[in-house]
Amino acid sequence: MTPTFRNFLTALPAAALAAVLSLGAATATAQPQQGQQQSMDVSDDQLEQFVEAVTEVQSVQQEYASEIQSTQEAAEAQALRQEAQEKMVGAVEDAGLSVTEYNQISQQLQSDPALADRLESLQRN
Repeated sequence: MTPTFRNFLTALPAAALAAVLSLGAATATAQPQQGQQQSMDVSDDQLEQFVEAVTEVQSVQQEYASEIQSTQEAAEAQALRQEAQEKMVGAVEDAGLSVTEYNQISQQLQSDPALADRLESLQRN
């Protein structure tokens, strides 16, 4: 892992986070208050699950990126995007988080330096 997880998050392809973040849209629709939450209490276990999920999401994104870019047919590209999104959701859920939790932690890590510091500390141990 890179020296700091904050650097890792910054380096994470935006498409990987955006793909999973967009999957939360249906969940956010079902829970209108979701977007209004400022922060959540994130346990060390959830942070570890988040690291596992981010790693897998990035792997899926990298696996599909060149294939999606190289396809000439819009329908085929869309089918590949859908397949990649389903795998990313599966990766998040396999790590023990819901897509909503993953999105909340991702957003909170970017705006809460104390949480990012906790995550970095966990990664060093």
